[in-house]
Order: sequence, then structure tokens, then C-alpha cells
Amino acid sequence: GASSGVVNISNTTSLDQPDAVVRFAGNTTPFLPGSFYFGELAASPDETNVFAAPFSQNFPVGGTLTPGSANAPGAAPTISISGTVITPSGLNLRNATVTLTDSQGFRRTAFTSPFGVYSFAGVAAGESYTIGVLFKRFRFVSRTIQPNGNLTNIDFVGLE
Repeated sequence: GASSGVVNISNTTSLDQPDAVVRFAGNTTPFLPGSFYFGELAASPDETNVFAAPFSQNFPVGGTLTPGSANAPGAAPTISISGTVITPSGLNLRNATVTLTDSQGFRRTAFTSPFGVYSFAGVAAGESYTIGVLFKRFRFVSRTIQPNGNLTNIDFVGLE
């Protein structure tokens, strides 16, 4: 706990701590919650290295527990997805919420920059995803994609 100088990487005050924690490959920053991902372990088999919900918000697609090996997400190649969110009149929309949801329901969230730009990195290639945008003043049509390479210009225009 914090009293012993250890950072609570789960960002919760609950006594129910995650079953397993993995440091992101190449990230050697000490005591930084974003350097790790975590979750519960699947109930079966007993010697599993498969995570189960609940997960940390930064849990990578394909993340596994890798005892004795380099800690890294699964072997699936990763890509990036990015685009711009604009108003019906063509203005960039700041602080819109963009969600990327995989076929298992795992959701990642990004917020648009002052220029309306969002991006997701470390996305597993070849899987099906739904991208949606939320903003209180406009509606947006969600899209389903199955990317095999980096995608840019996945843009959204608000509807009145």
C-alpha cells in the first residue's frame, strides 16, 4: 500500500486487488500506474495465463500473463486507428468521446484533441471493431471495421 511506498496500480481503494499484473514491454518507469496492465485470471485451467474481466482500462488487446518470459501482449500484429471528429458545419470538435469496441465487448476510449483528432494505438489487426462517438450536442453514426493495417481518416461528422 501507499504507506509502504508502493503505488496502488489498480487506482482503487478496494481490498479486492487484481489477480495478476504485467509491466508493458520496454516500459521501465518505476511506480507509474500506466506502466502496467492487470486483470483477474480465468478460472480454468488452474495454471492459466489468460486474463478475465475486470481489466485495467489500459489493458492491451491480446494481453497475457507471461511468467518467465518477456511481458508483452499476444503475438497478434497491432495497428493504429485515427481520424477527426467535426461538427455539421465542419468545425473540429474538441473533447468528444470516441470508443473502440471489439467483438468480445472490450471497450477502449479516447478523447478528441483541440483539433478534433483521436487515435488508438496497439489495436489487434484482423479483428472486428465498432467505433462510436459521443458528444452531447450532436449524434454520430457508428462504424464497424475489420482493419488489417493502419487506418487514418476514419472521420465522423456530427448530425443535428
